[in-house]
Amino acid sequence: MDCVIIDDNCKIVVVTDLTFTTVLALWQWGNKFLVASAGQPRALKTCDLQAVVNVDSSGLALLIEWQRLAARHLQFINIPLSLQLMADIAGVSELLMPQY
Repeated sequence: MDCVIIDDNCKIVVVTDLTFTTVLALWQWGNKFLVASAGQPRALKTCDLQAVVNVDSSGLALLIEWQRLAARHLQFINIPLSLQLMADIAGVSELLMPQY
């Protein structure tokens, strides 16, 4: 998928916006990748959001869903400020944090 790259360290790198127009493709990818890796040991996975420029509430919902699929073993890094603020306002910031 052109929207996501898995780097040499198995880090998920999102290289597109997290908006209504992209979340369906990202959700489909996440369902396949995160569900397929669910049987692996519960190693913390990293998702880099540095390339994300535009985010809306559907993007926030997608990341919460990815966290659920990863059984809260997904660490988001380089979270855009706009996404952090949206999560804070919605009261869901803790859902973006992994559980160890």
